Amino acid sequence: MHFYRIKTLSLLTLSAFSASTLSVADPLQLQRGQQLYQEGMGTAQVMATMTVGEQIVEVPAEALPCAGCHGADRLGRSEDGVTAPDLRWSVLTEGRTAGAYTRAALVRAISTGVDPQGKELGVSMPRYRMSQQDMLDLVAYLTSTTE
Repeated sequence: MHFYRIKTLSLLTLSAFSASTLSVADPLQLQRGQQLYQEGMGTAQVMATMTVGEQIVEVPAEALPCAGCHGADRLGRSEDGVTAPDLRWSVLTEGRTAGAYTRAALVRAISTGVDPQGKELGVSMPRYRMSQQDMLDLVAYLTSTTE
């Protein structure tokens, strides 16, 4: 049931991306997206699902903010044998052998843990459940050229 809710939210959010233009982000939207990335706090409660052993656990995203693994600078880092990739938009969209990200593919990766080629990301990557507005804010921040 829980996974179904994530997929439904992802489909709704993906449709919002195709219906909206995100070429110019509002400075407040970028600020909200940065707060969500750095601290895991959005305009509504954001939840993260992670696999611990054989169990799937859901926790508030404040416990697993993006910056905790990918770094405040979005450059990615390695810790305990796990490498969180560089999340700068230029890196995600150019010169990738695994397929370039689009905004919609980024939403799918964040919410369902699936990359642009349809491959599942590692279990160390939490799956995030958030409001459509929070997802729009986060993606606006991640796709901004401020690197």
